[in-house]
Amino acid sequence: MFDFQSQEDITTNQCNIQLIIFKFVETLNMEKCNIIIIDDQPIYLMGMELLLGKYGFSIDSYNSSEIALEHIVKNQSNIIITELNMPEMDAYSLHLSMMERGISIPIIAMLSDFNYTEIRNSIDFGVKGFIPRNYSPESILIAIENTINNGCHFPECICQVLKQRHINNDINHEEVSLSNKQKRVLSLLVKGYSNKKIALILNISTDTVKFHLGGIYRIMNVTNRTAAAAKAKNEDLIESQVA
Repeated sequence: MFDFQSQEDITTNQCNIQLIIFKFVETLNMEKCNIIIIDDQPIYLMGMELLLGKYGFSIDSYNSSEIALEHIVKNQSNIIITELNMPEMDAYSLHLSMMERGISIPIIAMLSDFNYTEIRNSIDFGVKGFIPRNYSPESILIAIENTINNGCHFPECICQVLKQRHINNDINHEEVSLSNKQKRVLSLLVKGYSNKKIALILNISTDTVKFHLGGIYRIMNVTNRTAAAAKAKNEDLIESQVA
């Protein structure tokens, strides 16, 4: 996250960061900005805590998305920064879970590599921005400012990945008509989540999950979750459904 720099570069960057913070806090009408950080890697979690806490942000950090969700349901926050692929609940599954509970807080996903499908699905399901792991402290603060004030933050490297895939993608997807709820259930099914986990994320009962799966199987002309997941992956149905 942090690169070695000359003393002159460090001084310049510190001045730039202070200016960003001043303008940022000014746009928030001097209200204290609460940021939730979710990451299962302690070194990154600590680094983000130190960086953002140093400049006066109120920080709540978690190494578990499910524990963070409990806090999110009960408390008001300005923004959430989470590792894109948290093991128990990734960034766009977290967004779905919040949305089903009527919670609207912008999410920025941290990512180490640029997997097109994961990035595309995250955007389609409501993730508002991305922070590459090698982002400088100044760039992280700009990402937060852009997301809160402008609604999104997509680094140039992310835009290039999306643009290149769009240019290269000349495959015609099979049309499969699913409801919005079925699309969400299918997207979580493909991740290998159990009915219980899908129910938790979407804030519905396991019986309702089973009901939606039955409809998905009929529409996709398959008989079980393994076949549904395989067909969705092989034919890019998730991407075509959520785009």
